[in-house]
Amino acid sequence: MTLKEKNQILDLVKMCSSLNIKEIFIKQFGQNAGEFDSKIIYGAYTAQDLVNVTEKMLGNFNRELNSAAWSSLPTGILSGETHITLLDDFPWLYKRLEETNIDEYYCKELDWLVYYQRTFNFWHVSEREINLEKTLEAENNLKTKIALYDKAIGDLNSLKQESEKFKIFTDELIAEKTKGLNKINETIDKVSIASSEISNVLSEGRNKKDRLEEIIKHSEERSEGAKQRTEEERKKFEEFKKTLEQLQKALNEKIDALTGTQKNWDEKFLFISEKESFIKSKEIEINNLTGFAAGVSLFHTFQQRKNELDKQVASWFIGLIASAAITVLGVILIFYITPTEGDWSKFALNSLKSLPFFVLLYFSIRQYSKERAIQEEYAFKSAVALTLNAFADKISVEGTSGKDKIILSTVDRIYEVPNVMKEKSGNIFSFRTKPLNDVMKNLTEVIKEVNKK
Repeated sequence: MTLKEKNQILDLVKMCSSLNIKEIFIKQFGQNAGEFDSKIIYGAYTAQDLVNVTEKMLGNFNRELNSAAWSSLPTGILSGETHITLLDDFPWLYKRLEETNIDEYYCKELDWLVYYQRTFNFWHVSEREINLEKTLEAENNLKTKIALYDKAIGDLNSLKQESEKFKIFTDELIAEKTKGLNKINETIDKVSIASSEISNVLSEGRNKKDRLEEIIKHSEERSEGAKQRTEEERKKFEEFKKTLEQLQKALNEKIDALTGTQKNWDEKFLFISEKESFIKSKEIEINNLTGFAAGVSLFHTFQQRKNELDKQVASWFIGLIASAAITVLGVILIFYITPTEGDWSKFALNSLKSLPFFVLLYFSIRQYSKERAIQEEYAFKSAVALTLNAFADKISVEGTSGKDKIILSTVDRIYEVPNVMKEKSGNIFSFRTKPLNDVMKNLTEVIKEVNKK
């Protein structure tokens, strides 16, 4: 896999990860909250399984492509008679997720990508990460159920609002029909009043009898028609009223049933809330284990470096013994071959000839001390790394920021270059001249005493 191919695949993985995968699956399969993690939809997958496997597959690709060994991964693999190509499969997978089109072909594509990860052994990295994944998967399942229950509660509230609106509508309709009935009664009263007036007119004069009879007849016909229409409207109103009462009764029964369902969901939500504390405790435990593992990793790293320096320390120790022996032997030979006989010029010349041996001896002492100091510093750093997390937990600081500052400060000191390597000197042998002058002075005094004897 080239760097260009790696960047293309990583961009496709990030595009898929940017989608809200959980919401996509809830949109397609979340009609029934109880079946989201139990009903098999394709192959051996439930909707919750597809959410977990998809998120884990994307996370594994993102981790491996950002690791140091990404170049060892191929861009494709042969699965049976099918050739899996990452640059072709990820755009197809992204299109299916974006369109909320999850079917059996999506499951096959997901199986191929998981098969690729299993083939190159990064589906499960370690037992500790598997346990962490299981915990995260359980937390993810819990969050999915909470989202499903929230959606169901929202639907229930919407249905309640619709029921209240319909009830208001029926009340308004009943009030309107009642007003119509009152108007009909008023009309009947008016007709009765008119009939009384007609009777009074008939009693006032017989001369107008024929006309009054016609008026009475006409009034009676109108009264009869009005009564018939009133009776028909009353019957229609009674039938409509019965229909509304039946509808209201059915709505009340539906509301009672939905109220019972809401109580059941409330009990389940309470159970989920009780499990949340358990998940948080497991999360704290995982964080503690992760911190301890990081400390142990630093401990082994510095301990390994300390052990690697054993050979160098031993080599320089042998070199130091050899340099000391060569120096002593060289000085003895120089003063034996060219005796001073009390001549200070010869003594100075012999001392000058002996100078390279002392330089070699000091260089060996210096290098041995330097390697030994580095070895001790690595041993100290390994001990600090092993106890860093536990020591930081014991320190009383306000909030987690103080503890984090202590840990970061200590880690900065641990990763510093060994103090011995920080020393700078313009001398080609990287040591200061004052200690060498002191050594030369002491050796000169020893040689003088030897010559006197």
